Amino acid sequence: MGYRNGKVEKTGAGYVIYTTDGAGYVLTNASVIRTADNVEVLPNLTNLKAALDSPAGSNRSINRLPAEVLEIEPPFDYALLEVPGLNRPVLKFASRFSAAGDTVWSVANSTEIDAMMTVEKGKVRSAYNLQSNDIGLLSHNAVVGLPGEGSLLVNECSEIVGLNMTFDRPDLMVRAIDGASLVRIIQKQNLDVLLSAEPCMVEVATAKIEAEQAAAVARQDQAAIQDAQAEKLAQRDEQSKSLVLETRKLGQAAEQALLKAEVAGLESKKALQEFEKQADYLREYTKELVVQMERGRIVSEAEFERAPIKQQDDAYRRELLLILILGVSVLAILVALFVARKRKPTNNVRDAARVKEGDSSGETVFNKPQLAKYVLDGCDESGIRYLLRISGDQLGAEDGIVIGRNPVGSPYTINHADVSRKHVRMKVMKNKVFIEDLGSTNGTSLNGQSIGDQGPISVDNGDRIIFGSVVMKLKILGA
Repeated sequence: MGYRNGKVEKTGAGYVIYTTDGAGYVLTNASVIRTADNVEVLPNLTNLKAALDSPAGSNRSINRLPAEVLEIEPPFDYALLEVPGLNRPVLKFASRFSAAGDTVWSVANSTEIDAMMTVEKGKVRSAYNLQSNDIGLLSHNAVVGLPGEGSLLVNECSEIVGLNMTFDRPDLMVRAIDGASLVRIIQKQNLDVLLSAEPCMVEVATAKIEAEQAAAVARQDQAAIQDAQAEKLAQRDEQSKSLVLETRKLGQAAEQALLKAEVAGLESKKALQEFEKQADYLREYTKELVVQMERGRIVSEAEFERAPIKQQDDAYRRELLLILILGVSVLAILVALFVARKRKPTNNVRDAARVKEGDSSGETVFNKPQLAKYVLDGCDESGIRYLLRISGDQLGAEDGIVIGRNPVGSPYTINHADVSRKHVRMKVMKNKVFIEDLGSTNGTSLNGQSIGDQGPISVDNGDRIIFGSVVMKLKILGA
């Protein structure tokens, strides 16, 4: 998709012709991205409507990959893109490219919702080269209807033989860059292409025709030999023996030619039968894939709808559990304080005096952070609320607590795509709360400043902590 000023300006299809460990390389028409200031690629059509309705780079829930233009040639309407993170199957180029009279198919992925593919069959009218730049072009009548930007030209084995151009077609003919020129263009970028190891199976039919023609010629030769034999026998008896020997040799050669023709015909018939079996298998396999994709889409949509409800239920249950624990803890503390005051009143007086004099060792039970309650409350850019209630005794532990999307052994989860599985660690040290980023993917910010890999950073009551794109505020409630 080509964006201009943040809006979709043009859409079209592209095809992966090479991949590395970290990127895919896509071939498409220059008309799709010629005037765009930003180019993005959708690996599939699942979120196409949402992508068309949103500006470039927005809504991270849509799987869109930014693309870099490696080469673009508007006069011949082709462009080569590098797409980091794209991992799709690579299309194969034909080992023998099309010539005049060959049957070809135009294939285009439609940008209409719920449409999968548009194909059209035709014939190559002419094939010629432009000497000025060594670009080969094909003219054919396999015309696909709009939208047809980025349509490929393939042979009957679905191997690439050209890339259609999207210029006007007043003569109802389509121009296409031939496959040999595309291979040279791609190899100039130090990229390898996948070439078919064997000729298209349809060429076996051509071999059969040639074998039948050879058999017909052999029959004609045999008839001519028989006529010559009769004529020569009538003319001279003395030459009859030599003529008989010669005709026998020629007859044997003719029989061998006929035998070869029959063998070639049987082999071509067997090859055609095998090709038909493979074609039937591929059609059934494609239907099965379409059904599986539709089932996967339905399941994904259902899971997406249930996720917010489950998250709210989990948050409600955690909140009730924390309130119950807090109530029991407060009750236990009050009972302990009551018992302690009954037994040792003099110690309380002495502790209060030590606090008044500034002795840090005289900290009373009410000042210990284990009796405080820490609350993280906030929401993401969609307005979904996230609430974490943390007890002071957990923060005061040696390792504190871990907060993330799915931290092992920790109940403090923020179920959001921008939050890493183990995002930050929080703990209390020397009566202060500290937070440390654990190498998260989208980073952590404190009051708008990234904490990066600085180690534990002190946070205070009311500070804003940002996990990726989820903004939460720290509240410290005293015991």
